[in-house]
Amino acid sequence: MLQQLDYQIGNNYQAVKTKRVNVEITANSTTNNPRFYFPDIPELNNVQIVGIEAHMARPFGALFGDLHYNFVGNNFWTVPLIQFSYLNLVNIDNELVIQNYPCLQLFNPTFPNPNININSVQKSGKIVPIYTRLLLRQCYLYIATAIPSNTTATATFTFYHLGKK
Repeated sequence: MLQQLDYQIGNNYQAVKTKRVNVEITANSTTNNPRFYFPDIPELNNVQIVGIEAHMARPFGALFGDLHYNFVGNNFWTVPLIQFSYLNLVNIDNELVIQNYPCLQLFNPTFPNPNININSVQKSGKIVPIYTRLLLRQCYLYIATAIPSNTTATATFTFYHLGKK
């Protein structure tokens, strides 16, 4: 849940581990307002999640995004799709704790520096703090627009957590 705990303003909660999670977005025919569920990740079952970050594609030479790619084969999230994507998180008590949170707000952008080296990304450092235990297989992305047929993309998130106790 997005809640106030005892931490310095501007700092994130302390995490001991991270886990990158991919959500596959596929549409075989034009679909209005689809949901795409997270995979079940045993490493994230019943662990205290303390932060979440979304990642977006950064085509070669562009000034946005933190995932680099040089060829057409990678279908990462890009601005046209992420701006209509909303995150819904369900805790281990099967309660919807975050509803329709804009995924664009979870993005940790690179600094707009035209001289940036493709191998050294300078991120803003923004990681949205949450503090809950998630039932990941019930969490989903809601896309509030029609997705053209034959669309495939990968929504990528990093979960920051305290590990198993």
